Amino acid sequence: SESRRLRCSMPLPEETVDQGGSEMDTSGGSTERTWVTMERARVKETLQASEARYRTLFEIPSRGFWWTSQHGYVTEISAGIARMLGYSLEELVGRVWTDFVDEEWLATRSAEWKAHESGRTNSYRIKLKRQDGTPIWATVSGYPLRYAYGKYTDPLAASENITKERQVQEEPIRSREDILALIAELKKADEHKNEVLRMVAHQLRDPLSVVLGRVELLERKSIGEDEATRTAIETLKRKTEHLARLVADLLDSIQATHGKMIFRTLLKKEIVTLNTTLNDAIADIKPDFEKKGVALSESLSAQSMAVNGDPIRITECIENILRNALEYTPEGGLVSVSLQTEGGNAVIKVQDNGSGLRPEFLARIFEPYQQDPSSLHRGGSLGLGLAIVKRTVEMHGGDVSASSPGLGKGSLFTMRLPILQ
Repeated sequence: SESRRLRCSMPLPEETVDQGGSEMDTSGGSTERTWVTMERARVKETLQASEARYRTLFEIPSRGFWWTSQHGYVTEISAGIARMLGYSLEELVGRVWTDFVDEEWLATRSAEWKAHESGRTNSYRIKLKRQDGTPIWATVSGYPLRYAYGKYTDPLAASENITKERQVQEEPIRSREDILALIAELKKADEHKNEVLRMVAHQLRDPLSVVLGRVELLERKSIGEDEATRTAIETLKRKTEHLARLVADLLDSIQATHGKMIFRTLLKKEIVTLNTTLNDAIADIKPDFEKKGVALSESLSAQSMAVNGDPIRITECIENILRNALEYTPEGGLVSVSLQTEGGNAVIKVQDNGSGLRPEFLARIFEPYQQDPSSLHRGGSLGLGLAIVKRTVEMHGGDVSASSPGLGKGSLFTMRLPILQ
């Protein structure tokens, strides 16, 4: 049987009607109306293909996915979860997800499973119970999906049965062979996980590119349309671009964890004037600072600094660090950017007076999927940006570091690139 499906809708320009009931041609004539009709059909076809891909990925048997409402009711669930718990899909949809959690675990670990109520992305191990009462252990990675202004809806959770791994941890390991077998099993599981994520990223990237292209066409054709239509198209474009960036970052991060970063485009090195690149990055992101009410100050050396690198990738690194500072700094805060030379290196420093970072978190801040739950959450982020920054800067012969006096005391990110002599 078929579980509930997600639905996508796209606001498109419509004809208006005057007070007398007659249709008013607001699209520039019959040719324009024909174009809009054709584009609506093309976008619908693309979204249907994207949903088919999504359905295939959602029903991968080795891993489970479930959507829940803000109040914890299961709205959609994959066959993998149903098999794990011993229920049919119909028996799971509509019930509160905590019905399938071990009561003792639920009573003692509320801080972990209630993280979604504050909109945080979190990962933990949970003790579930099957329909026949058998306990099982599983990993849960929760990803609350947020609207604008920090509101969120319908968390997505990915789960995997780790009962065997748990049993191995609780039982004494008797021999070297046991250890080697466990290592091999974990490596295989990790490779399988990355393969699934890689497939997800590849399958989603192509339809997203098509949708984005169609939306850009609609945006160009929306000149002269009513404000509501233009706003809807602009919102759709912004959200599609954001989702495409997350998918691309996910794909890059998977490759980076294996020491073989494969960029969406080849790394093309050329002589890059860092002063100009930094100014361009600041200009691109400055409207976001103004919108949030965070001040952005600049202290850039007048000395021209040239480095050997990929201008697009270097710009992405700078924007990632600036965006990270913006997301960790509340309204009314300050982010300072400087560019200086130190020992033959061009040094870019981004300092904020935001929420700061815990000392124990700094050690892993450049690892994939890392977010500090004690700090301000990153809206819609997967925790991949800084991992990609580190790998990219290292491929340019430089390094990046982070420091913070502690929570509530701000953070400092420093990026170094060797200057061409």
